[in-house]
Amino acid sequence: VGERIGTKRVSYIHVSSHILAYIHYSSYITISVTIMGPIYIPHTLRTHSRFNYNKKTILSGKETLQRFFSFSLSLLREMASWNSSPLEITYEILGWTAFLSWSVSFYPQVILNFRRKSVVGLNMDFVVLNLIKHSSYLIYNACLYFSPVIQKQYFEKYGYGQMIPVAANDVAFSIHAVLLTSIILFQVSIYERGNQKVSKISIGIVSAVLLIAAVCFFVALPSHSWLWLISVFNSIQVFMTVIKYIPQAAMNFMRKSTDGFSIGNILLDFSGGVANYAQMAVQSIDQNSWVNFYGNIGKTSISLVSIFFDILFMCQHYVLYPAKKRLVSSKFDKEGVEPLIDSSDLSKLENV
Repeated sequence: VGERIGTKRVSYIHVSSHILAYIHYSSYITISVTIMGPIYIPHTLRTHSRFNYNKKTILSGKETLQRFFSFSLSLLREMASWNSSPLEITYEILGWTAFLSWSVSFYPQVILNFRRKSVVGLNMDFVVLNLIKHSSYLIYNACLYFSPVIQKQYFEKYGYGQMIPVAANDVAFSIHAVLLTSIILFQVSIYERGNQKVSKISIGIVSAVLLIAAVCFFVALPSHSWLWLISVFNSIQVFMTVIKYIPQAAMNFMRKSTDGFSIGNILLDFSGGVANYAQMAVQSIDQNSWVNFYGNIGKTSISLVSIFFDILFMCQHYVLYPAKKRLVSSKFDKEGVEPLIDSSDLSKLENV
């Protein structure tokens, strides 16, 4: 059975213990059904108006399957698709803009560390917490985007009329972020870092988070509550996003300087956060539903928190501890220790 559908998604429809239909559709729908034993139509399906089932009528196996296919296709037509092509194009542009901004934002710090051969000024806690954050976000995005089982659980919870709140650029960004953050962590291990080290508090936080994730996995395993499990990872990445910036902001405040911490990273991260938030708004406007925001609270929170701290870091770099002020201060300090009369001039005066 094939019919053209505009969107792309993979779903399972489980009619009963005797009928399992796997539905995969990109441009055409392909349905394969395995029948084991007598055909039984569940009460929820029999009572659905569009299934057109009459309990007084005895249906043959062929007629039952035909009605099942017709019913399944009618449900799939109701699954969300874009109502406006311009908004869909805008959504894709904003999504890849956020992806490029966030992805490129890692490189200024990597380049700065390489040029200085030092990571002094880059907080170690920030790097470690950032790696845990992006790893958790990768697990959430990849599982929700690629797993038809988790997508099915998402649709059952939020409705088949909704689109999954994870796009291809989200997955691509997460993979890239984990890779680049790992490179920065490697730089931390080989470059000069002074007396900086990972604090015991951060080690304790990371250990607690990993323990919680392991416990949640074994809790979700018996009931296959995979959507709940990846939601836990989503919550972890939100929590890490909130706390990961605090050590760096505090360190800048104590040093009264942002030297060693790339402002290019912050500017690009800010651009990505704004584009990501706009992308979610465009999708919600098109679907006339704001479930995209509370259905993926992690993505919403990460944008708001990141934008807040980006603004804070920009204030520290350009307003509170600007580079010009530091240069002037260091120049005055240098002049203060220099003698008013050069030693060579003094010897000439003595000879006179």
